Amino acid sequence: EIASGLCDVANNAEGLMVKWIFGDTENGKTINLAGDDYRTQLWNAIMGHMDIDEAINDLNTRYNAAYDEDISYGSVKRLVISDYDPLHPSAGTVTWLDK
Repeated sequence: EIASGLCDVANNAEGLMVKWIFGDTENGKTINLAGDDYRTQLWNAIMGHMDIDEAINDLNTRYNAAYDEDISYGSVKRLVISDYDPLHPSAGTVTWLDK
């Protein structure tokens, strides 16, 4: 039962993360990322082609820049989860902002 609950938390957190990273994909809205996506970048770090801290820093910089740029174009909205609790990721208050 505990393992099931942890799986639910992981699945809910992943769903929120996918919406944060890619925008509202259900309605065909995604960010325009320059360079490798997170899957490729992290795989390269796992395979030893780059340092993991460097990979994560690069991903944060590029994803945030792409997200901010697309928000300024109006192609995606910013997701804010107030009162976010990582143990209950779907319990927070979700707000989509235009800026």
